[in-house]
Amino acid sequence: SCGVQDGAADLALTLTRRESQVRQELVAEILAGADYRSHPEAFHVWLRMPPAWSRVAFAARLRAQGINVVVSDAFAVNGKPPEAVRLCLGGPASRQDLSHALHVIVTRCSSRARPAPASSEASGLSEGWSKPARCGMLGACPHGI
Repeated sequence: SCGVQDGAADLALTLTRRESQVRQELVAEILAGADYRSHPEAFHVWLRMPPAWSRVAFAARLRAQGINVVVSDAFAVNGKPPEAVRLCLGGPASRQDLSHALHVIVTRCSSRARPAPASSEASGLSEGWSKPARCGMLGACPHGI
């Protein structure tokens, strides 16, 4: 049987959606005070930088702790990228790994940053955006957050 006819594909889709919902629930709980955007079934989150941080400095500081996030520059098509990073929730192998990484991120958000490089000026997220690992990386899937 090919998986489509016997219901295996539907089951895989249902389980994947449920896992993404559970991971989003972790995000909502742990990043409760943070400014982030996502969708209840998405495997990623956009996190806006607190005023003390630039996206580049924030990503570098997390990288030093073994957590990789992707700066918004990688997704910008035109204009200046917003001061935000993308967290990939599907990379961490377990919910415990994801929880740990999110706790590190929220702690880092509330800490003071060093001055940002001149090329990393602040910019806001577009109002049109919808609100919504310790496996080594967070960000660029498959090993990210």
